[in-house]
Amino acid sequence: MPILEQRKHARLKYARPSRTGLFLDTATLPLVDCSQVGIRVQLPKELPPPEVGSMLTGIVWFRHGDTAPVAGKVVRVTDEEVAATLDDVGIPIQSLLAEAQFFLRARRGLRW
Repeated sequence: MPILEQRKHARLKYARPSRTGLFLDTATLPLVDCSQVGIRVQLPKELPPPEVGSMLTGIVWFRHGDTAPVAGKVVRVTDEEVAATLDDVGIPIQSLLAEAQFFLRARRGLRW
């Protein structure tokens, strides 16, 4: 289940079993977290890492069924993850809120 973190922009952080994907031309990358202005994806070992400063363009698929086209500049690359700052369009806040509500409804019967 994603967690909505308190930051300048609301960020959804996905647990491994709940991860959705970023569809690129050549691959689908698991989504680690996202906000209106940024995205972080898991980098499979078989793919070459992008260069910092290069463009990352694709479509985010949310578990609640919505999609959002994204494009942005890669700002950080590690052995396992790639982070990018999205362009002016970014991910609509409505999509992020709908995704959080999807997971809250899915866990309705759980006791804490």
